[in-house]
Amino acid sequence: KNDLMDRPTADMNLWTGNPPITSGRLQDFIADPIACMRQLHRDHGDLAALRESEQQLIFVFSPELNHQVLSDSKLFHSRFFALRGPKKSALRRLTSGLLTMNGDEHKQQRRMVAAPFEKRTIGVYHDTISTLTDAMLDGWQSGETLDLSEEMTVLMRRITSSILFGADQMEIALEIGEMLDPWVEVNHHLSIGAFLPTEDFMP
Repeated sequence: KNDLMDRPTADMNLWTGNPPITSGRLQDFIADPIACMRQLHRDHGDLAALRESEQQLIFVFSPELNHQVLSDSKLFHSRFFALRGPKKSALRRLTSGLLTMNGDEHKQQRRMVAAPFEKRTIGVYHDTISTLTDAMLDGWQSGETLDLSEEMTVLMRRITSSILFGADQMEIALEIGEMLDPWVEVNHHLSIGAFLPTEDFMP
């Protein structure tokens, strides 16, 4: 997991001194994030950095380090989307959420959406999840080749639409999800590109 967060102070309690660094191209992370992270993990272990010129991305791979990064909001500030867009713009609205909030704003919004994720609530979702999963499996035919990533993405959209939003217009929910996919991919590409030297960034 890459942390992609601000470092308000150098004393992060994650290591003694500096993290192990690979000097390379941030473009490599854009081109193949999984391969890049696996190589960093093989080379350096649970903590690593990819540096190009004055910019670097720091990666934490262990549960312990991820817990520290994600739970210490005073030390680590979320910057999930590097490019937010102007105030009141469509892009700013689409990039406003728990992953981009910090401090009291994050605590307030997290409390507002906590109920659907509480342990006592999860059991209520059993029948809906089972029904939607069975419907997916019933559509599979013996001998055919399927893209499991795509199948699971559609299933998650159906579950999310039904449980979290109570959507009764399933096809509209799926259409919106399909529209968001390319936007997320482009936003990710441009956000990482904001860290790159101009001559190295090829949209």
